[in-house]
Amino acid sequence: MVQRALRTLVVLLALTVGVIGTPTAFASSKWFPVTLTCAGVTGIMRSGIWTFPGAAGETNTSPFNINHLPYPFGTQLELQDGSIWTILDTGATWVPRFWVYGEHFDLYMATPCSETPGMWPGWARIIRWGW
Repeated sequence: MVQRALRTLVVLLALTVGVIGTPTAFASSKWFPVTLTCAGVTGIMRSGIWTFPGAAGETNTSPFNINHLPYPFGTQLELQDGSIWTILDTGATWVPRFWVYGEHFDLYMATPCSETPGMWPGWARIIRWGW
């Protein structure tokens, strides 16, 4: 409940900042827990761009809202290993919420998913909000 309220506040803040003409890009030094999986599918992402290493999909983990997407396309995340990922897709919808710790992101990687199977925990922070 608190997490949803915080997300709503962040989205409203970003919209407000965008409406008054200030750039919506902002950096956050706050790290948050994530669960990561490898996205092995190639093709066109929800944003209309072909998949490429460095792109990410934010997985729908809300059982009540199938269009849930708290981060707009173009949002960049930094993972704890220093890698940068840009959210350009909506990710998988098969992951049950009770399997996920924190937010869940599918990562389009240069290496085959067979080399990075399963789900793994990590930490991320927002370094740019939307385009």
